[in-house]
Parts: sequence; C-alpha cells; structure tokens
Amino acid sequence: KLYEDLIVNRPKSKQDWDDKCKEGAVAFRFIPAQGDDKGKRLLAFTPVSLQKLLNTIGLSESLFQAFLTKCEINGLLKYRKHNIKFGKDQVSAIVFSLETI
Repeated sequence: KLYEDLIVNRPKSKQDWDDKCKEGAVAFRFIPAQGDDKGKRLLAFTPVSLQKLLNTIGLSESLFQAFLTKCEINGLLKYRKHNIKFGKDQVSAIVFSLETI
C-alpha cells in the first residue's frame, strides 16, 4: 500500500498532473485510445518523478540510466522518452507497460 497512493489515474490536463506531482504523485496509469499501444495498460513517470521514487529506495542518480537499461533488457520499459498529449499540452514521460509487470 505504501506506493499505491503515489500512482494516480491519468490526469485531465498537464496542469492537473503538475498539481498531483506537488501533492506527492510520481506516476499515472493510462490506456491509449489510438496508436500502436491502443488499449494497453501503461504507467508513465516524468524523469524527475521516477528519480524521486527511486531515491526513496536508495537508488542514486548515478544509477538511474543503468536502472532504465536493465528494465529495457528485461522487457519492462516501453519507452525511455514518450510524449503524452493533454490537449494542446504534452508531458515527456518514461513509460512502462503494465502488461508485462
């Protein structure tokens, strides 16, 4: 339950996401309605929010890229950098597939 509260449903806007981050959120769940990932369950972090979460378990910033590489090798990481649109705004995110976790 410790980390469950840090993951929220897809925000309504970029501003909503920014507000949720200020309240402590680190990631959001979403299901794309179009594109190659249509209908897939995904989890998005900003680079800053993922680093924030990893810091809580003692993973230093110097190991961040190694962590992402290991996730990529093990099929957990979907995208290192993916733009998620909120109307005219977008968020650059690190995306994991919840289908493989």
